[in-house]
Amino acid sequence: HSSRRHAAIETTCQQLHGAVSELSSLPESHVAELRLDLQQLCATLQQRLEHVESSQEELYRRLGDAKQSQVATAQSLGSDLRRELRQAQGAMQERLEQAEVHDAELARSIAEIKRALVDRSDLAQLLCESQEKIQRD
Repeated sequence: HSSRRHAAIETTCQQLHGAVSELSSLPESHVAELRLDLQQLCATLQQRLEHVESSQEELYRRLGDAKQSQVATAQSLGSDLRRELRQAQGAMQERLEQAEVHDAELARSIAEIKRALVDRSDLAQLLCESQEKIQRD
């Protein structure tokens, strides 16, 4: 957008300089006044162009800063998310290990209960056999 303005300003200045040379038929004092007016106009247009270019550079700089800030924020968020994910994975691993220990304890308890039941069953059978033997005798 500013390059179009720049081109338009330069074209206008060239046209004005061309018009000055065509005005050579006018009295010298009038031409001198017009030349001075045109020089002032060109200087003003040049200042405006420089201001526009400076503003554009500032906008590009701000845009670059904003992009850098967004990238830094995204990197920070990514880092935070990775850290939280690692923490969550660690917590899940710990829960899994605790569940495995609990499962092993349950398996041992079940095995102990089964052995106790087998032992009681054996005792009950011996008791029954003893009672039958006593009744026969």
